[in-house]
Amino acid sequence: MIVVDASVAVKWLIPEAGEEAAKILLTDRRQLVAPSLIRIEVTAAVLRAFRENRLPEQRARGAISEWQKILDDGILHLLPDDELYASAVNIGFKSRHALQDCLYLAAAVAMEANLITADHSMYERGGKSVAGVTLLNGA
Repeated sequence: MIVVDASVAVKWLIPEAGEEAAKILLTDRRQLVAPSLIRIEVTAAVLRAFRENRLPEQRARGAISEWQKILDDGILHLLPDDELYASAVNIGFKSRHALQDCLYLAAAVAMEANLITADHSMYERGGKSVAGVTLLNGA
């Protein structure tokens, strides 16, 4: 089992550095999990890429449809945020890191799984608070 954060999942949909390593996770035999927040964060990142003219509208709409298919097909299992909330708050105090990111760290703790991120800040701060935080290759 692997916990992935939005910085990794976005690379499944938008061409970015590290996208090859991220896409390998989609074919990995281990289950991929994340807090429910990822649904919003990834969609927001695609819309941001559209707003910033990094993706044309048709490509952005296609990416959001592809994201919904990944979720509908159960390729990424979503954990309820409310079940992770208390742990995330405690990790936030310990790490001095954003609560949204701490939900991913709490998911890794709850599932006794490694967390893969492409976010250097998450890797550095989160990794000091929670064991098993790994930086995605090429990120």
